[in-house]
Amino acid sequence: MNANRRKKNQLAGIATLFVLGWLLLGSQALAQIQLASLCRVKGQEDRVLVGQGLIVGLSRTGDGGDPKTQEALAAMFAKFGGQAASYKNFKNSALVMVMATIPASGVRQGDRIDCVVMSPGSAKSLEGGRLLPTPMCGPQLANGEMPVFAMAQGPIRLEDPEKKTSGRINNGCRMEADFFNPFVDGDQVTLVLNEDHSGFMAAHEIATQIDQWLQREMGDSTLEPTLDGAQREVTERTRMAIALDQNNILVKIPRQYHANPAWFVAQLLQQTVGEPQTEAMVRINERTKTIIVTGDVEIGPVIVSHRSNEGIMVEVGGQAAADRFVKIQAEKQPNAKLESLLTALNAIKAPPEAQIDILKELARTKKLYAKLEFAN
Repeated sequence: MNANRRKKNQLAGIATLFVLGWLLLGSQALAQIQLASLCRVKGQEDRVLVGQGLIVGLSRTGDGGDPKTQEALAAMFAKFGGQAASYKNFKNSALVMVMATIPASGVRQGDRIDCVVMSPGSAKSLEGGRLLPTPMCGPQLANGEMPVFAMAQGPIRLEDPEKKTSGRINNGCRMEADFFNPFVDGDQVTLVLNEDHSGFMAAHEIATQIDQWLQREMGDSTLEPTLDGAQREVTERTRMAIALDQNNILVKIPRQYHANPAWFVAQLLQQTVGEPQTEAMVRINERTKTIIVTGDVEIGPVIVSHRSNEGIMVEVGGQAAADRFVKIQAEKQPNAKLESLLTALNAIKAPPEAQIDILKELARTKKLYAKLEFAN
């Protein structure tokens, strides 16, 4: 008796959670999301500096016998007037690749950032070694040159005792030049939507809301000088924000912000927009018995019969095929909503396993008009 009661309470709780979930989904139309949570400004990306250097001070765990390491040692000694010699027995040295990541905000000359070192050769361990001064280059210019932006050096710290051929130098890369990430292209900036929020409709909706904000809030920013010095009002057809594709939105900087574009971008990213339409998708986690639905998912006319303790029979559209069924918006629209199906299944206390099985069959019979994914 107690076991049956607990099972009924659990099913009731699951049904309640689904109902609450659909109420939350129904309220998404009213949700406002800060623009900074949906996109980034083009140009504000991490950049990588690279270099090739030598590590010395190893305990005979290097790759001094490698021809490339010998060439690097010979070139280094030649710079200081060293004589030609054989470096094949220099086991205390190793040739390494060095990388440093410049943050999206950029860095100034004299700043220090971390760098990582990795042995591409036959070195057994970099433990206890020290990186000799190494020029750090990149990104590559249009003419093919890779200018030096920093110098890296310092003692190696292994991050993983099991991986002795790679390590890190804390603050080991000193900037020799300023490195800025430009975000303004003429009088405009480009917003790049996050992968999870990209899409043609989403980009169009966000661009439209940005345009409305600019036209509404910027006032005289819609006035531009003409060649004869007079002012003309920008027509309604002239948009301040436009979606270039499913990922990129071009935003014109109002004239009064041309001298201070950073302040304009700060205000732009603080604006809130209605949650954009996302791709219709159903995601199932069979381990946790979780069903997540995004977008306005539709299903085609179908009759669902599932063998279980509840004897489930659900009809979506068409004529009833049995006495026991639940109609789902058949009279209102050609295609019913998956929301209504799940609500009906919860109303008859269908267990999550049954609901997941039904969704799988809907997808197999091509009656689920959405992408179906399964969580790992």
